[in-house]
Amino acid sequence: MNKFMFKVKSFFINEKEHYQNKLIETLHKEHKNLFDLYTKILEEKDVKKRLKLLQKFYYDYHLHILKEDKQLYTYLLIKYRFMSDENELIKRKQEEMKKITQFIEDFANKYSTEEALKSPDFQKDLEVLGSALTSRVEFEESKLYALYDELEK
Repeated sequence: MNKFMFKVKSFFINEKEHYQNKLIETLHKEHKNLFDLYTKILEEKDVKKRLKLLQKFYYDYHLHILKEDKQLYTYLLIKYRFMSDENELIKRKQEEMKKITQFIEDFANKYSTEEALKSPDFQKDLEVLGSALTSRVEFEESKLYALYDELEK
């Protein structure tokens, strides 16, 4: 479909049909869960338990990202399709978030065995992961979630 037809079609999309009034509350809860898991990973000394926690963290993170991509970002891009500043911010942040997700996927692949968790780099890399997660969550909760609910309540 050419760009003109896409713009014509997008003009008739009603973003209110895509709005979910409990989405932000759900995403907040998922963030809390991810930070709780992260804290448990930091504190756990048993390598087997730590690996299971890390696998759970990665699984929960992946589900969370799918939800954000399909529900949050899709809605925001529709809602702000005619507001170039907001639309560009959303697109730019979505790309930045993909880089953070790639880092987390690389981390999960690198530390997928008990032996890998014994590496001297694990703790340092885990702290970098925590910083990336914190950065992502703080931006989403302070900027994107506000854009999501703006004018809806």
